[in-house]
Amino acid sequence: MKKCLKLLLAFALIFVLAFNSVKAQEGGGGEGGEEPPVVSKITTAPVVKIKANGNTLTLSWAAVENATSYKIERSTDSKKGYKVIASDLVENTYADKKLTYGTKYYYKVTAINSLNKKTSEVVSKKVVPNKITNVTLKQSGSTKVKVSWDQTNNSGYYIFRSTDGKNWSKIKTIKDKTTVKFTDSKLKSNKNYYYQVQAYQKVGSDVVTGSKSDSLKIKTAPAAPELKFYSDDIESFRIRIAQVKGATEYEFYYYNEETEKWEYDWAYLSEWFNDGYYYAYQYVDEPYHTYKYKVRACRNDVCGSYTEISGQAKLSKPAIYGLRAEKKAVHVYFGYNWDADGTEIYRATSKDGNYKKIKTIKYSDSGYSNHFKDTGVSADKTYYYKIRTYGTVNGEKKYSSYSGIRSVKTGKDAGVNSAYEDAKRINKDWYYSKQGIIDILVNEYGYKKADATKGVEKCKIDFKDNALKLAKRYVLYSSAITKKGLKYSLINYHGFTEAEAKYAVGKINIDSHQLLIDNISDGISYGYGYGRQYYIDEYTDPYAGFTEEEVVEVLDSLNINFYEVALNRLNLYYEDNNPDYYCVSRATVKEDFANYKFTEDETEYAFENANDYDFVACAKNDYEGLEYNYGDRNYYSKAEVIETLTSEQYDYTEEEVNAALTSLDVDFNEIALGRANKLLGENYISAAMLRALLGSYEFTEEEVEYAMLNIDADFGFNAYMRLLSKLDSMQEAACRVTFTSHLGVDLGFTDEDIEYAFSQVTEDEWIQMAEDSIVELLEYNNTENNMGLNANDITTIMIEDYYFTNDEVSAALENLSIDFAEQALISAKKFVAEGTFSKESLINLLVSSGYSEEDATTAANDSSIDYGEECVEYILDHYIGEENPGSLENIISDLAAYGFSEDDINYAVEKTDLESYLD
Repeated sequence: MKKCLKLLLAFALIFVLAFNSVKAQEGGGGEGGEEPPVVSKITTAPVVKIKANGNTLTLSWAAVENATSYKIERSTDSKKGYKVIASDLVENTYADKKLTYGTKYYYKVTAINSLNKKTSEVVSKKVVPNKITNVTLKQSGSTKVKVSWDQTNNSGYYIFRSTDGKNWSKIKTIKDKTTVKFTDSKLKSNKNYYYQVQAYQKVGSDVVTGSKSDSLKIKTAPAAPELKFYSDDIESFRIRIAQVKGATEYEFYYYNEETEKWEYDWAYLSEWFNDGYYYAYQYVDEPYHTYKYKVRACRNDVCGSYTEISGQAKLSKPAIYGLRAEKKAVHVYFGYNWDADGTEIYRATSKDGNYKKIKTIKYSDSGYSNHFKDTGVSADKTYYYKIRTYGTVNGEKKYSSYSGIRSVKTGKDAGVNSAYEDAKRINKDWYYSKQGIIDILVNEYGYKKADATKGVEKCKIDFKDNALKLAKRYVLYSSAITKKGLKYSLINYHGFTEAEAKYAVGKINIDSHQLLIDNISDGISYGYGYGRQYYIDEYTDPYAGFTEEEVVEVLDSLNINFYEVALNRLNLYYEDNNPDYYCVSRATVKEDFANYKFTEDETEYAFENANDYDFVACAKNDYEGLEYNYGDRNYYSKAEVIETLTSEQYDYTEEEVNAALTSLDVDFNEIALGRANKLLGENYISAAMLRALLGSYEFTEEEVEYAMLNIDADFGFNAYMRLLSKLDSMQEAACRVTFTSHLGVDLGFTDEDIEYAFSQVTEDEWIQMAEDSIVELLEYNNTENNMGLNANDITTIMIEDYYFTNDEVSAALENLSIDFAEQALISAKKFVAEGTFSKESLINLLVSSGYSEEDATTAANDSSIDYGEECVEYILDHYIGEENPGSLENIISDLAAYGFSEDDINYAVEKTDLESYLD
C-alpha cells in the first residue's frame, strides 16, 4: 500500500511540473509576462549550535543556501517524540525559554523551500544552572575567609573548600539565591585554602547543579600571637610576644581610655625576635593601674586575629644578694628598689619555719642604705632570711612579692670558714681554677668576694696541678685540640692564669694532627660523621686552635664521601630507633642534618638510599599520641590527622598516614560522633553550630551526617541554657527580638528550639524585661530625641518592634506608673523649640499626638513655657516684615483665634511695638 502511494505521488509531481512547463511556454507566469524566479534545491542541512543561559537554550546556525524558512523540532528523547516548537522561521537563531532544569533536550532544525528540505543532525544539551562568576575571597582575622560571588536566578548555592586544590568538601549549602556571601570560620591560620561555588536548582525532590566556579586560592593570616606580661617596676613592664609562624611583622595597639578606642602604636619586625620572642617595653605614668594592649601578627599586608593582654606596673621582686655571718650577727645585703619606700626583712630558724619581721628599713631614715646588720641571732646557728619591699602608691600602701630564701651559719670567721669548707667540696668535684671556685662561691653561693678569696686561699689548692689534670682530660676525652687551643681554653673558659696554663701545656705532648685525623675518622667509622663545613667550623674555633688549612688538609687526605657519611648516619638513626618503641621522624633527621651542615643534596641522597624503615608503624604511634591525651580523646578528623602528620613537625607522606589509619581500622564516622559528643559536653550549642564545627574540623559531609543522625542531644534545652547565659550577661534592657537574633542568627538554633527556650522563661520575667525595655526606651527618647512618649506609642513599639505581648506591655506599664504628664511636657518643649504655639494650639497638638487631654493640659500649663514670648515669635514670623500685614484689630483677632490669651496678646503687641509698626 505504501509503495502504491509513493508511485501515485511521483506521477502527480511529474504532472504538475509538466503543466508548469507548458504554461511557461505559453507566456504565462505573471503580470507583464515576467519570468518566475528560479528555485533551486537545498543541498546542505543546517549545522546547529546550542548555547545555554540558565533555563534558556539558544539555537543558532549559519544561513542555509536556497532555504526560505526553518522549522525547529524538540524532544526529550533522542529518537522519538519530536514536536514542532517553531515553524516558518526566517531568522537563523531561536531562544527556547523557561525550560525545566535537569532535563536534556534534543533538537532538529529543518531548512525548507518549495522544492525540498534538509534536516540537521540532532543536537542536545541539558539545562543546568549557570557557572558562578566573579568569586572573590577576603581574609578576616586568622581563621576566617569571606567568600562572595555574583547572584544567579536559582534555588541556592553550594560552597566547596579544599586544602590542596584537588580534594574538595562541600562545607555550606545556601538556600536563598539572594545570599551571595559566606564566611568560613574556624580555619587554620597561615594555611592555604581553595574555594569553589556552585549554583543548584530544586526540581521537585531532585536537585540540579551547574558547573562549579573556577577555584580561588587564599592563604589565611598568621595565628594570634601568645603574649606574656612581666612587671619590672612601678614605671614600666614588658610584654613578651611569641614568634608566629609565617609572620613578617607584629602590629602593637594600646587602649586609649580617653577616647575609648584602640590606637596603633608600633610594628615589630620578625627579624627583631631572639630565640622566638620579642620583649616590648612600656613605660607608664600610673603604677598599679591596669593597661590594656593587643597584638596581631601580619604576613605582609595580611593580618591575623588580635590577642589582648593587660597588666599593671608594680613594685619589683627584691633579692638578697649577700649574707655574711659573724659570731653573733648576720649582715644582710639586698637590692635597692628606687620605687619603694622601704624594705622589710624576715628571719626564721628553718627554711619552712615561722618567719618574723625583724626590721623595716625606711629609705628616708636609712640614707638609702641597702644593708642591715642582724644582731638578734646566736652563735653557731643557721638562720634563713627573705625580704620584701613596700611603697605608697596613690595614697595606698603596696607590697612587692617576697624574695628568694637565703641561709647562713653564724660563728667566728663564719664567712671565711664557710667559703673554705665549700671551696674544698667544690675542688673535689672537678679541676677548677682559683678564679673558677671564687666565681662559684660569689655568684652561686652569695659570698662576699673577700671571704670567698680568703676561703679559697686557705685551702692551699695546687691549681697548676688542677690545670694539668684538666688538660690531660681534654686530650684524652675531648675532640681534637692543639696546644694553642688547649692554652686558650684553660685561660678563657676555665679561668686559669697564664702561668698555670703554660705549665699544664708544657707537661703534656699533643700530636694535634693525628688527633684531628683520629677524631674525624672515628666519628665516620662509627657512622656518626658530620658535614664537611661542620668539621671546618668546629676545629677552627679558638678553643680547638686549628687553622682552616690544617682542617681542609686532613679532610682531603681522608678522601671522605660525605654522601655516604650522611647515608651511614641516617641508617644508624634507623637502627637505634625501633618504630615499636620510639620513632625518628624525617623532620628530626632533616633538622639534625642541617645543624650538622650536610648539604641538601647529601641529605636527599641519604633518604633515597637508606635502609627500609617502617614509617607506617611510626605514623600509627604518632597518630595514637595525637588522638589520646592523658586518657582524653581529641577525636581528630582524617583531614586533621593527615595535615598534622604530613606537616614539618612529623614529615610523613600522605600515603604512610593513610596506611597507618587503614591498619588501625579507624572509623571516622564514629570519630565524628565522638567529636560531636565532646563538643556538646563542652558547651550548649545548636545543631547548626555543631554541624558547622564538625565541618570546620574537616570531617567529610558523610561523617558529619552520621554524627548528626546518631547524636543524642536536646537542642531545645541547649537553647534555653544559652538564653539563661544571655540573660545573666545582659547589661541593658532586652526583648524577644534580641534573644531571637542571638539564638537564631548568632547561634543557629531553630525556631522550634527558640520557642522551647522562650517557654521556660516565666511570665514575670518577660514582664520584668518589658519594664526594663520601656525604661530604656523612655530614657533614649527623652535624652537623645528630647521627645516624650505616650502610652499608645510605647505599646506599639513594644509589640511591633520588640515582640512583647499586649498583656506583658500592659502589666509593665501598670507596674511602672509612668508620669505621662511629664512625658507630655517633654514633647511640648520639643514642639515649642521647633515651632510657635499658643497654649490652646499646643494642647491640641499634644492630644493629636496621643496624650490625654488632662496630661496635655497639665504639660501646657507648665510655667517653663512662656506663651507671651510665643506670641511675640508668632507676630514676628507672620506680620512684621510682611507687605500687607493687615490692621491691628484683624491681627489681634487672628491671634485670639489661634488660641493666645488676651494677656499674651497685649504683652506681645507691646513688646513688638506692633501698633507703631502698623502706623
